Amino acid sequence: MVPQTVPMKTPTKYLSLLGVIAGAVGLFLWFRPAAPPVAAPPRPASVPAQTPVPARPAAVVQAPPAAIPIAPSSQQSFRNMNILKRNAILDDIQKRDLSSIFQAWIDAERFDHDPLKRNGLSIVLSEALHERTPSPELLAQMRAFIYDPANSMLERGMLMSALGYAERKETLDMLLDMVPHPPDKKLFASLLSSIGDAASNRNESLSPIYERVWREAGPGDKDLLSAIAASMARLGTASSMEMLLTAAFASDGADDLRKQTARYGLEAANILNEKAVPPLAARLSNDAPLNEASQLAGGILFKMQGAVANRALLAWMQNANERAAPIALNLATNGQNPEIWQAALDAAVPFRSERIRDAIRAGLAEHHKNYP
Repeated sequence: MVPQTVPMKTPTKYLSLLGVIAGAVGLFLWFRPAAPPVAAPPRPASVPAQTPVPARPAAVVQAPPAAIPIAPSSQQSFRNMNILKRNAILDDIQKRDLSSIFQAWIDAERFDHDPLKRNGLSIVLSEALHERTPSPELLAQMRAFIYDPANSMLERGMLMSALGYAERKETLDMLLDMVPHPPDKKLFASLLSSIGDAASNRNESLSPIYERVWREAGPGDKDLLSAIAASMARLGTASSMEMLLTAAFASDGADDLRKQTARYGLEAANILNEKAVPPLAARLSNDAPLNEASQLAGGILFKMQGAVANRALLAWMQNANERAAPIALNLATNGQNPEIWQAALDAAVPFRSERIRDAIRAGLAEHHKNYP
């Protein structure tokens, strides 16, 4: 499990999550209206001001931390500062309460007119939400902001993304609650993407939420089920994998929608969790190594690589019949743990079919030729 802490503060920490910014910018470019955008509206009524609105918010004009003294040029815009000065400002804002951080994020666009600062504060907001429990009142304000059409598509999409990357039960539940009645048809894809973002760092504690939605979603929720299946597979917990594999190989006509989306999720996701190995290994057939279930499970284990996955594949080869020889050849040729397959050449290692051992030997020879 990925530790639930925010990375140590370094001068480049705010560059590590630029996927959030890139995704938000992509959303803006996709939904950008043909006509020139109108002027940005004033502070939305859905987010009450924390203090009377000054000409510029206090967060911008206050002095940076003493550790980084700034000369009279401190009035320069955020975008023209060097990275140390920018991070000093962002670090200072991150120390505030969640409501103040949210307000600073809004003000970066409305009062500072600085997209770079707003993007940096999107990361600050996401990290702060990850570290601290948001109050129901703050979540209600954020929900109102997302549903308010007076706010731009870009801002609403960025806020949903920040909520997704927060990787908290509270924020994920909030996003899922929006699915039946999305804030805007044009934001539905962004909403589903944000739901998937919550699984980006493989926080296993979120698995029960995804599993509940997987069980409860109806036949008209194809897009939602696809996003949930991909997230469950990415997390790779034993229970999530069992649910997906069971659906993927259900009888035709039993629940074809879940069958299709489960297979999509399993094939598309980059599964790294070793807890996924036992459910996958249980689908490997010794007598029918080329059947559909064996091909899917074996392919996923091969993509996972790693010692645990390779040992499961080797155990399969030891017990499979001679029809698995082409599979053994491919595994030994292209695997990333050749030492595991090399050990299998020892005569003391039992094989149901010696043709499999011969195929492993040939595969290793090819592997060493390709990777001397």
